[in-house]
Amino acid sequence: MLLGVLLHALIPYMTVPVPHLLWPVREPASCAFDTLYWFLHGFRVPLFFVIAGMTAGKILPLRATREFFLRRLRRLGVPLLIGTFTVLPLMYIVWSWGWLKSGLADPGNVVHIRFRHGMQADLYGFGHLWFLVHLILYSLLLSAYETSRLRVAFDKHHSWIWILIPFPTAALLWIDPRPLTEFHHWFFPRAAEFVYHGWFFAVGAWAVRVPAWVIRWWLAGVATALVAFLFMHSQLVRAATPSGPWLAISASLFAWAGVWGLLGFFARIRAGRWATDAALFIYLVHPPLVGVFHVLLFRAALAPGWKAVITASLSCLIGAIVFVIMKTTLRHVGSSLPATPALRPIDSRTPSV
Repeated sequence: MLLGVLLHALIPYMTVPVPHLLWPVREPASCAFDTLYWFLHGFRVPLFFVIAGMTAGKILPLRATREFFLRRLRRLGVPLLIGTFTVLPLMYIVWSWGWLKSGLADPGNVVHIRFRHGMQADLYGFGHLWFLVHLILYSLLLSAYETSRLRVAFDKHHSWIWILIPFPTAALLWIDPRPLTEFHHWFFPRAAEFVYHGWFFAVGAWAVRVPAWVIRWWLAGVATALVAFLFMHSQLVRAATPSGPWLAISASLFAWAGVWGLLGFFARIRAGRWATDAALFIYLVHPPLVGVFHVLLFRAALAPGWKAVITASLSCLIGAIVFVIMKTTLRHVGSSLPATPALRPIDSRTPSV
């Protein structure tokens, strides 16, 4: 989640814009920003969906499938609903401010929500909240799968099972590389992106926990991911619309090796989960903050690297402060109400699900 804030802080300074990704301002600076963006993008979202799948796989056996889905719908749907009517309108205001300042729009465009320069087609959608829509649908499919009689069990101890896991990802990216190379701002998931991210979720739900061999060989996973990224990056910068088998293979290997390597590393150091809720909240609210700092720093006499660092740091800091204030307020309100299950104070020791 926090790496997503950094990734978004880099976008204005990329020399080659991500197709269909609208941003309030752009100040192309160096291909180093492109490299860092693709490095973060290649493993961050796959890692997130694997962890989400593991979480769902652990919870599902403990509850009835209907109860599981309703809980997931409430846990994911409420932030989606609130963010749609608060964060997204704020983003439109900030993005419009940036387009006015950079000369891409005039006040009439903003008032009538009609834009030029190919921006209109990419204007509507859930923005950075798209992952919540995916998770709701994946939870529904997982519930349906659990209640069906079509379940197929694979022995997790067979090494050949783990070796085969990257192949579907590579095949999909070979057929359609856009889940990796583009961003589509829309209300409904595109088939290729839905299947691509769904495979990571499904593997996580099947694995349930980090395998012992992943913890043992985490460094080899990280090293493999770095080598694969070099090949993937060479394919990304070679053509205006990168595609082909080598891009698919290297991107798939980078994603999966990075996922297992990082999961093994954090399983070894037993990283605490106290910041999980804070990181989710920061990610949900950060785009307007990031956009504001990008517009304020637009054409400022400051190195682009410092602009990205300042933007990411201050956005995380402000988001964390707001989260602490909200959590403290809710705990205070909850402690002053009758101690019913629905109104009891938030327990900070309870891990986020």
